[in-house]
Amino acid sequence: MAKSAGGLIRTQVQLTARQHRELHSLAARRRASLARLVREGVDKLLASEGGEDRWAKLNRAVGSLHDRRGATNVARRHDRYLPDAFAR
Repeated sequence: MAKSAGGLIRTQVQLTARQHRELHSLAARRRASLARLVREGVDKLLASEGGEDRWAKLNRAVGSLHDRRGATNVARRHDRYLPDAFAR
């Protein structure tokens, strides 16, 4: 296993020249590192596959809706409150 630095595991990936060029350009525009953008991309891919992160987010949302800002209609109007819960 690769060494861990601050909870991150070092790994190596190979990109095409186009991927590297466009990712480098995006990183400059967003003032972010290439590694950060790769991690964001991996997170999005895992979430789109319905991975554990999706379930963890759902589990955090469950139960967090009770008495939101004094709301008493959460059961009937849950669609109104879910975006706040999922944003956590």
